Amino acid sequence: MFHRPAPRTPLMVVLGLVITLGVGATPGATSAASAAPTLTTSTDGTGALAPQVPDLPGRDSTVPAAFAPPEGYRFLVGDALVWQQGDDGGLPITGYDVGRRTAGSSEDWTVIGNTTSQTFLVHPTDTDTAYAVRAVNALGAGPWVPMAQPALPLGVDNLVVSDRIDPAYNGAPQRLVLLSGSDEADAPNIPSSLPTGYDYRTPAASPGATSLVYARSTASGGGTDNEYDLYTSPVLNLFGDTTPTPTQLTSLPGTERDPAYSPDGTTVAFTHSTSNDFYGPLVGVDVSVWTVPATGGTPVELLADAGQPVWSPDGKNLVVVRTSGSGGLAEVPVDGDPPIDLANTAGASHPAIGPDGSLAYVSAGGVVVLAPGWTTSHTYSFNGAHISGLAYGPDGRLYATVSRYPAALDAVEVVGTTDIPTDPTTASGPVAPVIRDTVAPHVQIEHVGRGTGPGTRSISFSHTDSYGPGYAGEGASTPGAALQPATCSVDAGTWAPCTSPLVVTGLAEGDHDVRVRVTDEAGNVGTAERSFTVVTTTPSISMDLPDSASAVDLTPSGEATFAWTSAPDHGIRPHFDLRWQSSSPRGQTRHQGSTTAQTWSRTLRPGHEICLSVRAVSQGLSSPFTKTRCITRPYDDAALRQSGRWSTRQRTGAYGGSSSVARSEGAELTTRSVIATRVGVLVTTGRGFGSVRAYLGRHYLGTLHLASATHRHVLLRLPALSRALTGRVRLVTTSHRPVDIDAVAVSRS
Repeated sequence: MFHRPAPRTPLMVVLGLVITLGVGATPGATSAASAAPTLTTSTDGTGALAPQVPDLPGRDSTVPAAFAPPEGYRFLVGDALVWQQGDDGGLPITGYDVGRRTAGSSEDWTVIGNTTSQTFLVHPTDTDTAYAVRAVNALGAGPWVPMAQPALPLGVDNLVVSDRIDPAYNGAPQRLVLLSGSDEADAPNIPSSLPTGYDYRTPAASPGATSLVYARSTASGGGTDNEYDLYTSPVLNLFGDTTPTPTQLTSLPGTERDPAYSPDGTTVAFTHSTSNDFYGPLVGVDVSVWTVPATGGTPVELLADAGQPVWSPDGKNLVVVRTSGSGGLAEVPVDGDPPIDLANTAGASHPAIGPDGSLAYVSAGGVVVLAPGWTTSHTYSFNGAHISGLAYGPDGRLYATVSRYPAALDAVEVVGTTDIPTDPTTASGPVAPVIRDTVAPHVQIEHVGRGTGPGTRSISFSHTDSYGPGYAGEGASTPGAALQPATCSVDAGTWAPCTSPLVVTGLAEGDHDVRVRVTDEAGNVGTAERSFTVVTTTPSISMDLPDSASAVDLTPSGEATFAWTSAPDHGIRPHFDLRWQSSSPRGQTRHQGSTTAQTWSRTLRPGHEICLSVRAVSQGLSSPFTKTRCITRPYDDAALRQSGRWSTRQRTGAYGGSSSVARSEGAELTTRSVIATRVGVLVTTGRGFGSVRAYLGRHYLGTLHLASATHRHVLLRLPALSRALTGRVRLVTTSHRPVDIDAVAVSRS
């Protein structure tokens, strides 16, 4: 149900408790005294003085009678008593004494003040207190009349602070008043004692209601210059008999309005506007949200194009009204993180957050209430009435400031007596849920590649975004994913807008990292990070195996293995470009490839050769290719065609486990047809050994002398040819001296 406290009084609910006691009393004042009779003299014509009974008014009067017990109300600023005048005893009532004693005791009443009105405000005490009032006339004080209830009424626990409308100033509020937020329609107004002559607006109470913050015109007589600054005043002084000196919090050009204390009372958030209309719409107006220390300090702008801030219960975030684009609500972390736009709140205004985290806002003439967690909502209609404010009381009840005339602010009614979800409106039932998208974009840095020069990197990244729980199409990609902006930071530097691929230049040699951040429409932030190393020193490489330009593979498997090392070591693995050439009796082929290993092997068949050259590549820089190293697999003596007298000698250490021995002149060993530029023969040398002549086809290659002072198993190479020749290799003994032939190797390198 709607309640109208005082005529022309718009309300904005803050916090508190209310007790109705009286107004205008001065604590500590003495009781009103009875009038003393006065004697006069007259003459009877003889000159003698004769006593004369004074003509006392109300000769049949008495002290005032008892009256109806006072009603009690509890405000955060104190307790208030309200009573009605009773029988005055036949003489005008000159005042009322207010007494106090411990509740439940029979102590005498202690006078704590007197007043000429029928309300009285006293400061709260730490003990249970009972109050009483007695009326006083010229004959004295009447009986004490205790407060009606032994304790203050339960449920009267909301302090409503409003700026009062004075029609003499075209609806401009001229002073602040406290109003009861209880169901009692006759709860008293408690006017403030702020300096007069200024225009006061949008007050708010601190946690515990120890202070008020409000907007005050800079010019006396009203806000005709459209300049308003924020001030604070202690509540107890503000509503006492003394006029406090307000503390100025802000002095920005334009209007500071909509102040709100943080839950810990240390910070005040507010709207700053350059608009000429204090209560005008925020959309399209140059407005921003700021914070300032509650005890004074430098204001800090938190978010542009926003207004009407309200605090989350934990004090970590503000919910504000966006004033650009399609509007709507946004959650703004006070630590400086990016704001989070709340989906499906376009056109919302006047947000309010309850003690349990519920969020309410005005939308399309109704009130939308989101349950804690903000995943479900209900909408409540006010039948077209204009709603100019919402506020939660400390008990979680929601109040709305409703105007009878949408175009006027000087006729305002307050809905603040009943829990709004059930009365005075009828719930419309669940509507399309207002759900916060809590799923952040998935960001991936796909590749960090070298750029066009040293110290340059090209970084490729991508992201996807999907709907979170509760949305139709949960898990599907959001339509606006491709439009979501990305920012990048290199080596913990400044975040800057970026697109893929991100090209970074001027990087020094060493380790680096890149971070990519993408923010979706709901303000969820997805990030990815990747480390990389920049090398500006050209690598070097050296071949370790084979240890000579041409080698013969004598392993039984025929596996030819190459190995190398590179420098410098930057903690990253370089890769190696390979170029190799394969030779066989039928011809020669060339190949290339790459590897990250530092060894490389190939299995050779008899008579085949492989030659390899390698270079190191690191971070786009490469060494020269090494000189070519070759490995040949020889023909075993057992594979050679014998002519003449030869014998086979089985022995350990021989290639293939045996060698061929001849002791006669003209004995021959012959290979299959080969293509070669050089021939080598694996022999055993020693004292008294003979010689063999070598031929490639018809070409005489030279004579190998096996006589030696030492007994060795050795590869003897014949002089290289200037060009490759094709033919069979023939070895012919020259005497009866022994020769020991183990294998024949041919090479085209």
